[in-house]
Amino acid sequence: MSWMPGRNKSTRAKQLILLLSDSDPHKQHKAAEELRTLGTDAVVPLVDQLAEKDIGRNKIITQILTKIGPAGIPAFKEAMNGKHPLVQAQVISILGQFDHPDIVPVLVQSARSEFFTVRSRAAIALGNTANPQVIPVIQNLLSDPEPDVRGPAVLALGRFSREQDLELIADLLLEDTDLRVRQAAARALGMTRLAKAAPYLVQAMRDSAWWIGASPIGLVLIQALEQIGKPAVDELIEALKFPEVVIRRCAVDALGRIGDPLALESLQMALYDVHYDVGHAAAQALASFGQPALNILVEALRHPEAWIRQQSITGLEKIGDRSAAPAILALVNDEDRAVQLQAIRTLGILGDRQALPILNSLSENRQERELSQAARQARDSIQQKNR
Repeated sequence: MSWMPGRNKSTRAKQLILLLSDSDPHKQHKAAEELRTLGTDAVVPLVDQLAEKDIGRNKIITQILTKIGPAGIPAFKEAMNGKHPLVQAQVISILGQFDHPDIVPVLVQSARSEFFTVRSRAAIALGNTANPQVIPVIQNLLSDPEPDVRGPAVLALGRFSREQDLELIADLLLEDTDLRVRQAAARALGMTRLAKAAPYLVQAMRDSAWWIGASPIGLVLIQALEQIGKPAVDELIEALKFPEVVIRRCAVDALGRIGDPLALESLQMALYDVHYDVGHAAAQALASFGQPALNILVEALRHPEAWIRQQSITGLEKIGDRSAAPAILALVNDEDRAVQLQAIRTLGILGDRQALPILNSLSENRQERELSQAARQARDSIQQKNR
């Protein structure tokens, strides 16, 4: 269709856009392909339609515009003029997918827009460019009055993984008035994967604002430390000495997720922490190491505190190694009822046949109904596993 004059191409584009809402998928597909072939001549008519509230069609339009690619950048700039800020934001999101130097000036200009929705999308797109020249623009957005801009901006800055930016990111992590921005800053520190980012995340754990509600949003701190990985291990081991229970528990969770063998000795000590939550977390963290933690948990089965014995059984259950069955079997006659029940249930899950004689004996003791029922269930589970 190279013979078609510009005006006719624009008219044809508008006709094809109507077909994107056709009930016939084949017609939709053909229209989308022809619009893509029209290229830059289709950009302005397509962008004009993004103001409509047709989610399905807008998704198709976005896909077409993305396929047109960097060749359409001048047309994209023209199409943004005077448009609703939500439309401008959508265009910026599309431009942010293009790896092309010509989009940088457009994004920089959009970062200075009067509309926060546009500045927010510009911050995300600037981070995607991986162009260090845009860093000062992103840094300026960290002080934007809108949290919906500061959050994307700090995430964009984290993408560059620069040690000199850690303090700026940490300022938002520790001081921003909006918790969403602080969470974004935590993620940004994790994205850097720098050892020097870990102390800021551990410091943030001390703030009770991260532990509001039944499902702590502070999980983002643990995930960020996990992302940093091995470089954060020393800082987390040090955090196990802090007096605050929540910090010790989070440090244990993070060490378990990172899985560095250097943490095994410290997690073994955390297993005997005076606070139940820390000990429970340590048992689960040790279990995530699998075989290397087996002996640590088996040894803890002999501890005088019943709850430590119980948590150690759950850790061994999670590892799932049948070689631990004899040590667990010894606890079916434990002085603590909760430990007995946990041992019986875990034996059923491990499926080791050597537990059957004792479980049969327990199942026949009708005077201990709870133990008897648990033993029968464990016995049946073992028999099923060994068929």
